[in-house]
Amino acid sequence: MRTRVLVAVCALAIVACKAKLAGHVTLDGASFEPTACRSGQALGFSGVELSDASGRRLRLALNVDGTTTAALFAAGAAKGDNLGACGTLVLQPQDSRINNVQNMEGTAKLSCKGAGHDLSGELEFANCH
Repeated sequence: MRTRVLVAVCALAIVACKAKLAGHVTLDGASFEPTACRSGQALGFSGVELSDASGRRLRLALNVDGTTTAALFAAGAAKGDNLGACGTLVLQPQDSRINNVQNMEGTAKLSCKGAGHDLSGELEFANCH
């Protein structure tokens, strides 16, 4: 009985902590479909980082003046392409933390061109840690 309860609690924790992503983003004329997100707190900035199945990462940073900057990282790259000012990002902390990193939720409305890339679309996200 005790083992079943432990397994149920662990399964619930895994499901509850999975990132929730919705919306549509177009990058360079093709769909960018994020499969995971991380809180920028874990990476040293205010915002979120979204990654797709191929390993590309889209970083959305909330600047101190309220503007949003986007950067695109190729799979495995340590340095990204700065796409510049890129629409709006609304971040809200959630009640949960994982490894002392606050989970984040919010929305992004994106529209920018920079570093040879064209990015547009809207996203909703939750459980980014």
